[in-house]
Amino acid sequence: MTIHPHIIIVGAGLGGCVLAARLQNHFRITMVDLAAQCGPLTIPVHDVGHPARIKPHAGSGPGGTTHYWQNGLIEIAEEDFAAWPFSKRELDPYYSLAFYLLSDQSREIVSKEFSTLKKLYAQRGIPESVIGESLYYPLSRRNLWKSLGLSKQNIAYQTGRALRFNADDSGQVRSLTVQTANSVVELSAECFVSCAGGLSSPVLLQNTAANCGLRLPAAGRFYHDHPSAFVAQVTLGTYLHDLWNYSSPELNGNIRTGFVVREAGCKFAFYLRPVFMLWPHGKREKLRSLLIDLRNNPYSIPNYWKLLKNGDDLIDILSFRLGLRIPTRVYSVLMVAEESSEYDLGIGLGKNGSILRNWRITPDYKNLAETALQRLLDTLGPIVKEHKIFRDWAGEIMSSAHHSGTCRMGTDAATAVCDSDNKVFGLKNLFVCDGSALPSSGYANTGLTIAALALRLADHLRARA
Repeated sequence: MTIHPHIIIVGAGLGGCVLAARLQNHFRITMVDLAAQCGPLTIPVHDVGHPARIKPHAGSGPGGTTHYWQNGLIEIAEEDFAAWPFSKRELDPYYSLAFYLLSDQSREIVSKEFSTLKKLYAQRGIPESVIGESLYYPLSRRNLWKSLGLSKQNIAYQTGRALRFNADDSGQVRSLTVQTANSVVELSAECFVSCAGGLSSPVLLQNTAANCGLRLPAAGRFYHDHPSAFVAQVTLGTYLHDLWNYSSPELNGNIRTGFVVREAGCKFAFYLRPVFMLWPHGKREKLRSLLIDLRNNPYSIPNYWKLLKNGDDLIDILSFRLGLRIPTRVYSVLMVAEESSEYDLGIGLGKNGSILRNWRITPDYKNLAETALQRLLDTLGPIVKEHKIFRDWAGEIMSSAHHSGTCRMGTDAATAVCDSDNKVFGLKNLFVCDGSALPSSGYANTGLTIAALALRLADHLRARA
């Protein structure tokens, strides 16, 4: 009889689910999460900087935030791996595996269709120099706990809040301390992985460092996200209604791409969203979308009534779900931007176990975004007939809920928390695998990369076992 080593995975979200699915035949697995049922993050998050406003911006329970995510799959560009301890080439095979795992679609097919889309944009007067990366949306989003069938596997599930990892003098982690509803318990294993997310993992590592006498000064530091806002409305001299949410018989989903401008080392992606001018409320200036509310609360009758009053969100549904492309030359412009990592922006532990989130958008950054938008308008000049920059767009900037960088990978414990194998510096058998490990992500959604990292880490842990 084969006796498998025991691994404890903290967090049943994206990274944890992919890791568990990949390791289930090689390890005895215990997953620790805050809740037994899907829901928003149960730990209060207090913003001491710019408020997140998007709700929920983190999840807990089986599947974690994948219960709420939009499942947009986009790769981090090769140039953005300059801050990583390895090149994109190292992650490429795992990107392919992750793409299929998260969408049942081939990465190669999407790449081929994206090449066609870029040619179509060029034929309509869009310079190739501003076309960004492919952002693929499968027709159906998926809670990974369910889609990977983890409830049917022999996986132990412990409900409670992970407080700290406990290590001996040699740097071997021996146990995890968990606060349950009724008591504090110690869970022992041979290997431990924190997949608790960009908000919770840094607090867990801060507590661990204090408990074990480690120096992990980067834990909770270098926080970054993707500032997002509707910034303008444009009227074009060409039709793009059939390209902004591109589909084909082979795709089984839709491709969107941003028009990207680089300014002072940061990339700003601008996505077109059609405006239905015949509708009474045909102007979109706030990022909040009824589509998100409907997907998260499909049985809310008031949301459907609101939808009937909002033509822009209705166009999204008709285009995405039914494949209808209503001709229009008028578009709202959605900015999704890169944010550089700053040491003093971070996550920490607040009063009564809450999480403090310090995310700031400086006036200089807003000016940079305005310059990038103007450069895009100038570049598209021949096809832009009219434009209006929204007066208070900067006041509407929201987090994209891609909480990243707070337990970043690197080569030096002074500026990173884990090494190129996701192993925490100073500890022999503790790893981090969630958004907190990403040193940079450009303007890309982080889900696909987290899944690829989890697949890569799974191979590494299997080789170690």
